[in-house]
Amino acid sequence: MTDAPDFWSSFVVDDKQPPFRRFLHRERPPDTQTQTTGYYAHGYAFAFQRLIMIAIDLWPQAPYLQMPTFFLARHAAELHLKRVIKDYSAANRVEYEAVDEHGLMQLWNAATAQVRLAGWPTDDGWTQYCGKLVQHMHDIDPNGQRFRYPHDNAGKPFEYTRIELLELGKAHANITTWSEAAIDTLAEARP
Repeated sequence: MTDAPDFWSSFVVDDKQPPFRRFLHRERPPDTQTQTTGYYAHGYAFAFQRLIMIAIDLWPQAPYLQMPTFFLARHAAELHLKRVIKDYSAANRVEYEAVDEHGLMQLWNAATAQVRLAGWPTDDGWTQYCGKLVQHMHDIDPNGQRFRYPHDNAGKPFEYTRIELLELGKAHANITTWSEAAIDTLAEARP
């Protein structure tokens, strides 16, 4: 099992509720990094990495963990690709245009285009492999809604999709590492 403490042992609910206390506070961030795409990408990636290990450990007893696990992986991929696009757009002195985009293939194509524009190749085997992983995720969940809700906006149920957790973990590792390698390459190339 996991090393995480038991939730219900930590947060007992009883009939003697304490006075209401706000738990969401709008304030200045502790530093400039906490409001960056990279910071958010790291947060979602880390949450995915913790949850997938728990989901694998519990499988097949907790199949309901498939949906949030995939959602975290997909959102982490989206944010990592947006960071690549944003950082490379700045380096290439072109406008960043991915803010409202949620399609993984659109983001992948924009990220690889920015990497090429900076003079780095994207025709290597690893990049091609990562592109196939992104395409596969995009084909199943093109706009980030498929694993957030059981049905679309019109109320039509989504088709059930079984997730191979180990393969999802491998996909996440490759997409995240490719994105971070692209960022590292850019950082090392700067004077």
